[in-house]
Amino acid sequence: MKGMIARRALGAVAAALALSLPLVSFGEERAPGGRPVEQKIAHARTQADHGELAIYYEHEAQAAMERAASHRRVLKAYELAPSSSSFKARLRGGVDFDRPCKMLIRQTEAAAKSYDTLAKLHRKLAAKAPDQ
Repeated sequence: MKGMIARRALGAVAAALALSLPLVSFGEERAPGGRPVEQKIAHARTQADHGELAIYYEHEAQAAMERAASHRRVLKAYELAPSSSSFKARLRGGVDFDRPCKMLIRQTEAAAKSYDTLAKLHRKLAAKAPDQ
């Protein structure tokens, strides 16, 4: 019985980690047009340049909010799991799925806000930048 509980716990942790992988970047982030974001930022001068960066950050903000929603669904799944109450009772203080799920939700929501702020800043810069 303990082995089965440990396997379920391990599987749940693995699922939570798999859902958090989109937070990790395994390559260069690319802005619209295929150039690395750092290059786009370094060379941004025109309305179009800043507009492209704003769009990029808006998409990133939306993706982060979608990841946060996914983490909320995972948290709900833990809360609704048939063995959840007995599982928590047996492991009092040992394993807490709520805490890491809620942390991932907060982190992805914070990332979404930061991306949204960057998008707004580039929109402001685009409004002040020359057309060409």
